[in-house]
Amino acid sequence: MPAKRVRLPRGRKSLPRGIEYTASGKFRISYRDAFGRRRYETFPDLETAKKALAIRRAEAARRKLGLEHSPFRFDQLLDRYVEFLRTNGRTNFDLWWSRNGYRLKKLGEAFRTLRLEEITPRRVEEYRQREIGGGRTPEAVRRDLVLLKGLLTKAVAWGLIHESPLASLRLRSPLRRETVLPSPEEIERVIAQLPPAVERFARLLALTGLRLNEGLTLEWRDVDLRQGLLRVRAENAKNRRERIIPLHPEAVRILQSLAWTADEARVFAMLTRSGVNSAWRRAACRAGVRLKGRFHLLRHLFTSRLIEAGADVNTVRELLGHGSLTVTTLYAHSRLEAKRSAIERLAVV
Repeated sequence: MPAKRVRLPRGRKSLPRGIEYTASGKFRISYRDAFGRRRYETFPDLETAKKALAIRRAEAARRKLGLEHSPFRFDQLLDRYVEFLRTNGRTNFDLWWSRNGYRLKKLGEAFRTLRLEEITPRRVEEYRQREIGGGRTPEAVRRDLVLLKGLLTKAVAWGLIHESPLASLRLRSPLRRETVLPSPEEIERVIAQLPPAVERFARLLALTGLRLNEGLTLEWRDVDLRQGLLRVRAENAKNRRERIIPLHPEAVRILQSLAWTADEARVFAMLTRSGVNSAWRRAACRAGVRLKGRFHLLRHLFTSRLIEAGADVNTVRELLGHGSLTVTTLYAHSRLEAKRSAIERLAVV
């Protein structure tokens, strides 16, 4: 039987035992945790992988000496989890941190010095009551606990604890009300009240379905006006997957109006997340339109217009950059007028 071919990085004749070089150019470590289960982790460079492998083996050895509890505290798990997100290459870390960094800090303040097994459902319920009593909404606290439960599940996968102390905790999802999209006329009234730069930005999002972060990080090298194409690079996408979006003629016109001032890499270098959201709220007030949601509402509107125009759901999924059709269907809302028209066409029994 021929020997298994070992992939090696350029310039090296061998690798330390327990480390493999992957086809993607990263280094994967392999070890057994204290419970005898095989574990794998991937790192961007060899030195980091060697240090991590030594640490993981030492952790497993300490557990085998008969320690009843995991020596890991919650603050150590937080540090390891953040480093994992930075290096695993599957998460847009900056975007993730902008949404969840505050939650991690709140959880760290509450559970920092506790060992992982000490984070029990009773302590979690005390945290929930304390946060709600401090003025936070039940849904905001629920999202904290979803993140906490995911952290402990990851600790199990890493062999830090045998099982999650929150495995039996059930976090009920909030009641979902149907999203009723505003009419095109209402959206137009709001957009017309925006400052010129933000107005162009909003119209581009409504015609491309870009997420807010994808629009703000869009660069001129990602735009091909001659062929009418726009590229969302993997490092800017929420799910780290690159996609190509054909441009509507109006979207091409908007970008052409900006091209002559293109003295920076980013198309909308003058805009910030907080700035455009504030402008959107003020515009809605001036227009007298009550809107639930900010710029992300334009992505829902983009989806619904495509569905109403006859586009198949899978094509819409690819344009939005969703990983599954299930997520796409959550964005496909019918306007009240379309529902009324469908009922009027119903034959009387």
